[in-house]
Amino acid sequence: MSSAATQLGDREQSLRWGRRQALVVFLAAAIIGGLVMLGLEWRHARVFDSPVGDRVSLRGKVGSTALIGVVYSPSQGPRHTITLQSATPRVSTAPDGATVELLVCHDGGVGAARGRLEQYCSSVEPVAGTPFDVGGRSNDQIVVQIHSEQRGKVVVNGVELSYTSGWQHGTEITGLNAVATFR
Repeated sequence: MSSAATQLGDREQSLRWGRRQALVVFLAAAIIGGLVMLGLEWRHARVFDSPVGDRVSLRGKVGSTALIGVVYSPSQGPRHTITLQSATPRVSTAPDGATVELLVCHDGGVGAARGRLEQYCSSVEPVAGTPFDVGGRSNDQIVVQIHSEQRGKVVVNGVELSYTSGWQHGTEITGLNAVATFR
């Protein structure tokens, strides 16, 4: 065999080895990429899975407090507890000085009411760090408490809610649109 034929054989063998290496690298990258995507999906919870929805309105006198249930515990799935990290009302309209606060109502229910939240719930807590039961027949809900000393309308377009469920973390924009008119 000539040296040219030997060089050609070496080159073909080198190309085959290079193709094999490229295939192995490609398959390893695809497997690692798939595992990363799967891990991200498992890590991020989606408990409420509902966009901002229906509108609830309430009228009240200037100086009164409006209470509107905006996030209800989803009934699907087995009952379990998540931990609320934060909730931010998405206020689009409000008169100067109006206060908008989100609170957790345990074992109670507020559609739309006036007065003190404690009269409608077995216990009331701030959102941050609060356990919140979901699934099954839970009666936990997040209520927006609105107070205004001036005439006008307060519009809350849902809630940005962050929570943990075991080792999963989730942030969702969910809840009802709440409108409180003060006259």
